[in-house]
Amino acid sequence: MIHTYDAVVFDPEEPFWPQIESQELHPTVRFYVHSLNWIDFIVDRAVDRPKAEWNDAIASGVEFACTVAWHWWETNNVTPEWENDEHVWGGHAVAIRAASLSVLSELYPEDEWLYEAITYHGQWLLQHFDGYWNHGLSQALALMIVGGRLSNEEMLETGAKRAVACLEVMIDEEGAINEQAPEYSNYIERLRSTAVDALEMFDAPGVEKLKAKQRPLEEFIAHSLTRREPLWR
Repeated sequence: MIHTYDAVVFDPEEPFWPQIESQELHPTVRFYVHSLNWIDFIVDRAVDRPKAEWNDAIASGVEFACTVAWHWWETNNVTPEWENDEHVWGGHAVAIRAASLSVLSELYPEDEWLYEAITYHGQWLLQHFDGYWNHGLSQALALMIVGGRLSNEEMLETGAKRAVACLEVMIDEEGAINEQAPEYSNYIERLRSTAVDALEMFDAPGVEKLKAKQRPLEEFIAHSLTRREPLWR
């Protein structure tokens, strides 16, 4: 089943977050908006090309994304109102947002607020770990991204160790995953591949262990997700 939600409507000329919180958004939608993952679609277009090649749409989009992220940080940075709100400061939201802010900082390397926000998210991830499943792995990968952006060895090392430990638990010797639904296996394979790339990028140990997980996981995917014809008709 594909879930559909009502569109999030806002006036770009007005403050963004008050408009968001005034709407009764579905929890999944509210989580996604607060994760800032959606700004990646804007930021990636700018990161991939020199600033001289930005057109008006890219330039205005990047400015909007930065303004929204800055207002998010000014509004939501761990006030009593927000700190226990899982859609704002829950572990999965923090992991996704930390990665998005890190990429945004490539466009605004001199913005002090952005450095503070990334540092805070990295410190938060050092102190919070949701365990050996896909959310914990996302947190570990985000910690590596932040650590790389800040040249913080503790964050890099901790994130790398957690990522390897997660996948060792999440994928057993036969390739079976520890998620309830086998359908998660394709997602886990994408995370495994991302983890391998990250470990190689930062020259962290554990690459061969994670590469060895690929074949049994692919066999599990083929066995558990491939539709078979019934034995009778």
